[in-house]
Amino acid sequence: MHPPSGETITLTDEQRARARTLYNRVREGEVQSPNDIVDSWRIPTSSIEWTQQDSEFPHHTGFIPPDAIVGPVSDNKRMEKGRLKGVLTYLLRGEFEVQNSYPPMLQKRGSQFYVTDDGNHRSMVAKAIGLERLYVSYSEVPLDLLDM
Repeated sequence: MHPPSGETITLTDEQRARARTLYNRVREGEVQSPNDIVDSWRIPTSSIEWTQQDSEFPHHTGFIPPDAIVGPVSDNKRMEKGRLKGVLTYLLRGEFEVQNSYPPMLQKRGSQFYVTDDGNHRSMVAKAIGLERLYVSYSEVPLDLLDM
């Protein structure tokens, strides 16, 4: 794993406007579910043939485009408005690290990524405001284990 760089994300004017709009929508109670933030947020349509442990899957840490993140790995509807506002506040203040010690944890299935344990709110926000890249940690499910 790479050490934190200390560098923070600089938003474009368009990303900043999207972040402010989303923050206001959360604050005003207009956001009730992940699909109120990202239209296409969904669980996987494929299942995994669990013949090996997840810990045995190849593991990577690095940058991916948030557009490749599709949703959570399971039907977990957890969404905390306070966490969303926190992520947005860090981004708007220029305090969101480009690369940190605790990146979102994802699982890659084919060309799509799903949030596993941590990073749901960061991933949703990154996708919603149009960040070009997000630093993540992910396990890669071998294609032969996917039941498509």
